[in-house]
Amino acid sequence: MIAETCPTTALKPSVLQRAYRLLWTGEGVSMGRILAWGALVWLVYSALQVAVSGIIPDQDLVPAQVIAGAVHYAPGHPHQIFYARVFNLPSFLAGALWALAPGAWISALRNCLFLFLSAFVPFGAAAVLTRKPAWGHAAAAFGLTELIRRFEGIYPMWFFPDFNSDGHYGTCMAVLIVVLLLAGMWRWGGVFLGLLPAIHPTMAIIVWPWSVCYLFFACRRMTPGERRRLALSILAGLALCAALALVIYATVPKTVPAAPYDAQANGPLIYRQFTAVTDYHRRLPVLLSYGYLVNPVALFALLAVLAWKPRSQSAAEVPDRHAHWLLLLGGMIWALVYGAQLLRIVTGSLPVPLQISMPGRFSNLSALLLIPLAVAAISRVRQAPVVLTALLLVQVIFTPLSHDRLAHHFAFVVLGAAFASCVAEYRREPKFRMLALLAAGAVAASLVILYFTEAERAVMLFLAGFVVCLMVASSRRLSLPSWSAPVSCALAILISIPTVSAWDAWGRQRFDAWYRVSPYDRQLSAWLRAHAAPNEPVLPPISPPSELEAKIAQPVLMEAETLYLMTYMPSLAPVIGSMTRDLYGIDYADPAQIRRISVNGRVPTGAPAWLAAWRSRTREDWQALGRKYSFRLILSPTQTPLALTAVLPGPVWTLYRID
Repeated sequence: MIAETCPTTALKPSVLQRAYRLLWTGEGVSMGRILAWGALVWLVYSALQVAVSGIIPDQDLVPAQVIAGAVHYAPGHPHQIFYARVFNLPSFLAGALWALAPGAWISALRNCLFLFLSAFVPFGAAAVLTRKPAWGHAAAAFGLTELIRRFEGIYPMWFFPDFNSDGHYGTCMAVLIVVLLLAGMWRWGGVFLGLLPAIHPTMAIIVWPWSVCYLFFACRRMTPGERRRLALSILAGLALCAALALVIYATVPKTVPAAPYDAQANGPLIYRQFTAVTDYHRRLPVLLSYGYLVNPVALFALLAVLAWKPRSQSAAEVPDRHAHWLLLLGGMIWALVYGAQLLRIVTGSLPVPLQISMPGRFSNLSALLLIPLAVAAISRVRQAPVVLTALLLVQVIFTPLSHDRLAHHFAFVVLGAAFASCVAEYRREPKFRMLALLAAGAVAASLVILYFTEAERAVMLFLAGFVVCLMVASSRRLSLPSWSAPVSCALAILISIPTVSAWDAWGRQRFDAWYRVSPYDRQLSAWLRAHAAPNEPVLPPISPPSELEAKIAQPVLMEAETLYLMTYMPSLAPVIGSMTRDLYGIDYADPAQIRRISVNGRVPTGAPAWLAAWRSRTREDWQALGRKYSFRLILSPTQTPLALTAVLPGPVWTLYRID
């Protein structure tokens, strides 16, 4: 009778206990709630980090201003043609926001989204693989050191916000779709799967075939209601793609290119020359590198030890076959990367559609999975909380002391710890212990190759992480309080906020001064409002980058991004090649000149040749160009003075006027 009359409220867990389960242990919490609460945590972190570190202008401000009609270009100008037709939903959303209320807040939103995807994708991958939010937060926390950049390919990878964001969104969304489908989040996974072409079309090359394979088998285990939700979600995403296509068709300017933007140069030759000697993203991948040697070896080695487990383990201990499906994904990624490279070597070129997709960039999908897979491997061993705490404390100590070294070296320590955990886990299973040792040996061998060919010493860090973690993971007596791991994880997250902010102030790494709105940019904006027409173009240099339009909403005659437009729309090659010849003195239609100015077969946008013509031009030369392209303002590096009237000098930039 006493037990029946006792209040049951006393048996309810406290708020802290519920939060601990939701955010750390995941005990009794569905995967949907784990991902939702993890998304909330990393969304709050992203907003706080951007608020402390400041806003970086986003590349989609350029098409947004054109789409919204805030910046106008002459008929036939590459910006007027391309940005109004670009099949990119984020650009049109940014354009709608600009039309609603122009300002830096749009870049702030995109910065938050950039950082959120950087953190949430590894969180989600690790949480789905382990079914515990703790390991998801650990994977995201490790990412704060930017360790994944050690495995980037010819297309760069970032963690914290950068001016160049579209490629980052596409890469993260591709992996996120895979994670959501593996987690059984059919509604969100289906919507993003259908919407993927409008977010980043080339990512569908990998994600759609993989999804067809996965859903073919997954549908057999789904209820009719789940199948209906998935189908409707995919259709909703595809419908949004169709709606975007209709908007583009209805709003694209119906204009005919006018001189000088009606050039009829040798477009195919210009396109080939540019992609061969200047285009950074379409170079042949360097096989002896972290991105194209260690990356695939580590991916398949980790998947091997995660996909096959002893039959002696109980069903409760054996996770779903997520690792097997990730193995299929990895095989598709690297078949495309290496297959395209082989085709290019054999034939000398790639078909234009494949060239546009940048096959080498897909290696970054593989790189995004490395840390979540490593964390999942660590989570299996009994001493996993001790290993996790030790790694996080290393991060806490070295983040403020030497973030650069941590970013360069920490990934290999984590990988070493992951394979050591697998070896320790299978100490009573000789067959699988040997598999773990062979997997670790394969990664070590790839690092040894780089040691002898590139003088890279990462193998020592890998072995150090392996040996130390093996000792810790094999110990039966070593233990730590249960609060040590979550506290160390929280410290690693919190310490990154002031550290990244200070790191930004020093102007290091990704926080390059060129991409920030400087006091001079504000002075320049004020001068243009007072002395120039709203749509009067300014000619900046190709390098260093000015990102002028994104900062001050003023049309630019040409910039580095203009060159790359032809790689997505080859029909623009004639006019872009002609502009490049006239404005910068680089003629891609003249192979002899390209050979003469190239260094090791390359003419990167940062080469001195891009400013050589500016230094030698007379006032009369500039006047002739000004008449042809209807411009009178040139922004030049202060260290490159021009034979013109300086109207707004500055420490980095100087604005000149053609009289």
